[in-house]
Amino acid sequence: MPPLPLMNRPGAVANPEADPDAAVPAHFGDPLREQAALGEGLALSPLARDVVAVSGPDRLSWLTTLSSQVLTGLEPGDGGTETLLLDANGRISHALAAIDDGERLFLVTQAGRGAALVEFLERMRFMLRVEVGERPDLVALGAMGQGLAALEEACGLAGPADAAGPANPEGVAAEAGAEKAAADGPAAGGPAAEGGGLWRDPWPGVVEGGTSYDVGLEDWTHPGRDYRAGLVLVGSAQAGRVIEAFERIVGPTPVGPLAGSLAWEALRVEAGRPRWAREADARAIPHELDWLRTAVQLDKGCYPGQETVARTLNLGRPPRRLTILQLDGLGGDLPAPGAVVRLGERAVGAVTSVVRHHELGPMALALLRRAVPVGEQLTVALTEEEDGRLVEVGRVDAAQELLVSPEGRAQASPAQRPGEGLRKGLLR
Repeated sequence: MPPLPLMNRPGAVANPEADPDAAVPAHFGDPLREQAALGEGLALSPLARDVVAVSGPDRLSWLTTLSSQVLTGLEPGDGGTETLLLDANGRISHALAAIDDGERLFLVTQAGRGAALVEFLERMRFMLRVEVGERPDLVALGAMGQGLAALEEACGLAGPADAAGPANPEGVAAEAGAEKAAADGPAAGGPAAEGGGLWRDPWPGVVEGGTSYDVGLEDWTHPGRDYRAGLVLVGSAQAGRVIEAFERIVGPTPVGPLAGSLAWEALRVEAGRPRWAREADARAIPHELDWLRTAVQLDKGCYPGQETVARTLNLGRPPRRLTILQLDGLGGDLPAPGAVVRLGERAVGAVTSVVRHHELGPMALALLRRAVPVGEQLTVALTEEEDGRLVEVGRVDAAQELLVSPEGRAQASPAQRPGEGLRKGLLR
């Protein structure tokens, strides 16, 4: 996605060029207060996302055959769903928010991934009645908690809560579509071409046909139990108007209506919510990230990677597990994504996301070896670049907050590994 005009907003501070969020501001002058406002539903965040639109009567059935989720039941206004595209070995190639407006399926992916997604879908299209294309004219705006209702209202997707008349389903999105249609001609697709509605993040719930990797966690509640996030798609030319409408709805706040990517990421990490651009390395399978909660329908088959999903669920243990690390902030330094996590002197994993939470202090997400003991003290490497290479200059203590059980079993895993009795009989 191209950088948003919000980069020129007073106080906006850019992310590093190589960062996954480089297309949006890191913050607008006060990242910790922005974070608090975002969590209270008083601010929204521009999100670094690409959008791909799939049109045609076969779009939902086609994507169902390619992805980990059933999309055929999607309807306008239902909040959408989440799905994964896996390679033949079950590794995660794309993580997608999916919204259907009745004419188009909008697939929201990480910034910079839109072209690769289009290329993959074009290869798989065959003779089906579908059309695929990037939508660089659409941007994603995210909100949390009560801010979701305010954002939806600001987009014109729903009327005010005290309105006597029916909700207006077109609003800003339809107006943007009409303007584009007038500029581009009939091929632009009319009002429905702009925006797909509100996508509600299902994390950390367990969707129909999903499961969770928390077997064996006693007296445990998910760290993301209060996490409520979502996004809307709007025409880039209309983003400023939506932000102004949002500010009128929530009223004045000390930091204004916007929160940067640092605020969004801190609340995401607090909730243990995986993100493809940061948590999914080249080896990642959904089980390690607990992504079977929200993005995998276990009752469907015949999609790339399905064999790995079923085999790991029924026979194996995920080799790694995602965890939250509470970091010692006394030294002031934070590790970088990719930093080595150690148990004693033994490397047992790597950090994937690092944030500074406005209440909890420094935190991270990390992928650890599944069998790393839960109560043991870990350390994370602090590094600096010297002569073009990273050199360890210190370590910071880290304590685990569990997301995925070290037992490596899901609620849907069989109580006994299939064939266990047969193997025991052969050993006698």
